[in-house]
Amino acid sequence: MARLQVGSPQFPSLIGASAAVISVVAAYLYFTGWVFAYFYYKDFGVSLLSLDMPLQYFFTYSYTVLDTGRGVTLVVLLLGAIYMYAAKRLSSAGMIGLLVAAFPLLFLAARSVSHLESVRTRVAADFPVRLLFKNPEHARSTRSADPAASASPPLPELIDLSKDEKLHLLLETKDRLIVFYQPSPIADSISAAYVYSLMRSDLEWSMVVVQ
Repeated sequence: MARLQVGSPQFPSLIGASAAVISVVAAYLYFTGWVFAYFYYKDFGVSLLSLDMPLQYFFTYSYTVLDTGRGVTLVVLLLGAIYMYAAKRLSSAGMIGLLVAAFPLLFLAARSVSHLESVRTRVAADFPVRLLFKNPEHARSTRSADPAASASPPLPELIDLSKDEKLHLLLETKDRLIVFYQPSPIADSISAAYVYSLMRSDLEWSMVVVQ
């Protein structure tokens, strides 16, 4: 049985093939994670483009999508296509077609999972956060001048929400904390959530309560 050596002619081709596979896999993971993050934070009214999010976060987010029944199915289909191509049972055109078709399938899977995860986040409301503001008056809610809005129950003060552990951490960046307040459900339906983007420079400290 022939062994592959570093100096053999086959070695450069093996390196090239491995690099190509890794590049394709990385592209899929990044794309899947980006789509998931985009729609997940969009459900909270937060624009992904406004977040200073490291690239590696998107690879982590892709795991949330792939760790589902739909994600596992797509991975198995792609691995099966790669095996058939290596075994000469699938043409190059067919392989390219499947690789291109994987993008819309991953898009649909990531978008669907992101909506499910955003609802789960709001229902579970994990990680209460307490905040200490440098200027507490800046944390007071501004009362709306709209008569229709003033007829509804007033929104609790941000300081009171923090003291009562009703603020929950959504995302932490280098310069901001994004938290949300999820009121109790009404008639078994999830209530509207209130999302706050807080600058770190306005805080003395923040504390996350792990339960």
